[in-house]
Amino acid sequence: MEELEEKGQTVLAGRTPIAEAKTNNVLCMVDGCLNHAAVACEVTVTNRQLHPNHETHRINLCKTHDNGFQTLKWQWRRTPDAASQRLKLDGVYALDAIEDA
Repeated sequence: MEELEEKGQTVLAGRTPIAEAKTNNVLCMVDGCLNHAAVACEVTVTNRQLHPNHETHRINLCKTHDNGFQTLKWQWRRTPDAASQRLKLDGVYALDAIEDA
């Protein structure tokens, strides 16, 4: 079976600032963003049909995308196949970048 894209709401569960000394080595995970990450966010996915085991995922975001967290578009997939409850982040997109494409 193939991976199956999942629709659900991505919810911020926690936020940890990244030490300034390390920010030069860590990039924001939003597609197309070249800014250095400022925070490590912990996110969970809510979905009525899929009952995830409340796993959290760590996502590095720059200040701009951290401030605009609610406007980000998230793409998740069930892995290793469509019957699984494990989710993998396939991409994070900023709405302004989607509109420009």
